[in-house]
Amino acid sequence: MAGHILLAEDDKALSALMQDFFRAAGVAVTPAYDGEQALVLAQEQSFDLLVLDVMMPRLDGYSACKEIRKQKSIPII
Repeated sequence: MAGHILLAEDDKALSALMQDFFRAAGVAVTPAYDGEQALVLAQEQSFDLLVLDVMMPRLDGYSACKEIRKQKSIPII
């Protein structure tokens, strides 16, 4: 595999499409469907990149990014 991405996107159809795209490119993908789930996964696992939606339930993307940045320097898009 060419890397591991945490994909935080609450729209499940869009998330599935993006997962298919990344996996076809040989990249491992772990999905998260809300900001709290993304935060927990980012703290528990190691990722090469975080693709983070801004408007998500339970914790918005800006807040999740701020919390993740306190502990990790993972690239975030």
